Amino acid sequence: SNPETGSDILPNTYELTLPGGLLVVEHGDRFGNHPPHEEFQRSWPEARAVVYGHTHRQVIDQTSNPWVLNPGAAGQTRVGEGPSCLVLSISQTSDWSVEPMRFDIENSRAA
Repeated sequence: SNPETGSDILPNTYELTLPGGLLVVEHGDRFGNHPPHEEFQRSWPEARAVVYGHTHRQVIDQTSNPWVLNPGAAGQTRVGEGPSCLVLSISQTSDWSVEPMRFDIENSRAA
């Protein structure tokens, strides 16, 4: 249950302190279907990375801080890229790395 709303609806943003920095997760709809990464970076300057959804398009932008990431579509897609996710790995020295993953649903159904 969400303590802010008293319901089972997810919050619009969630902050998670991890070794090496702050990870912020937000829906991302406040910036439209083609969100400028600078808006996420201005909104969360203290974060190491901002993860957003909404567009269903996988994004890994590590060109400046905080990183701006979008895992893509978790299930059925609307943009033709297929389901995907991102794997965030954190080393013992707090180094972060991001690995994109895509899933081939058509071949997995036939198996």
